[in-house]
Amino acid sequence: MSEYLEVGERTLNNIFTASFPRLSTEHRLFEKWVSLEEKEGQYAHVFNAPRDQISGFLEKSFLAGINMNEALEDPLLGPPVIAHIANAISQAARKTDGGFSIFVDEAANLLRNDGFRKLALEMYREYRKLDGLVGLAFQEPGALLSVEGASGIIENAQTMFFFPNSNVDTKNLEPLNLSSEQIAFIKGQGDMRGGRQVMIVKRFEASSFNESAIIDIDLTPFGDAIRFYRSGPAPIRELNEIKQEWGDQWLSHI
Repeated sequence: MSEYLEVGERTLNNIFTASFPRLSTEHRLFEKWVSLEEKEGQYAHVFNAPRDQISGFLEKSFLAGINMNEALEDPLLGPPVIAHIANAISQAARKTDGGFSIFVDEAANLLRNDGFRKLALEMYREYRKLDGLVGLAFQEPGALLSVEGASGIIENAQTMFFFPNSNVDTKNLEPLNLSSEQIAFIKGQGDMRGGRQVMIVKRFEASSFNESAIIDIDLTPFGDAIRFYRSGPAPIRELNEIKQEWGDQWLSHI
């Protein structure tokens, strides 16, 4: 039925009444998600906007950030919301012709969602062909290994970044095919020379060989400019307060 409607009119609202018999279980379950003349569905506001705002946002913005924590905490809304976001990301990636990068922090939590896990596997298998770069961040290797399909991510990851972690379980490093020297760095047993360091491991698809480099990422020499790298709820709240107080002049007060 939706094929007979204009693209912009193909909404669940417009096909709902004709799609499910009024007294059916399907009608009862889906009516929570639509706006009917007699009543507003409990979750009609989630997927019933006139336009898909997420897709439009991704297509128009040079840099986009999406916080999925709230959606993940809701067992009912979490799966469909994240599935929709995942689909929007996939479509935007396939439309771009200038290259792109996607970074997912605290990825273990998101990958528990079936829809996003399937997208992550697609990212690692296909997005390289679209001139895309994908990064997933985990607190420790065990968090990655606990994810269903982790081997697909590991096998298709060409570059890995490791921060020192003395508490890491060596068994969780075995699937990553690291050398004894690389494992020593991760466990904090190497020559750290102070500061803050990270090890970059580059793997080659044609063989089991890899190469690595340890780089200094200590930002303290930048002094007060480090404030621009602050993140989390508190800095965002502070930034919003400055914007509210100073309006268009907020940038000169940070």
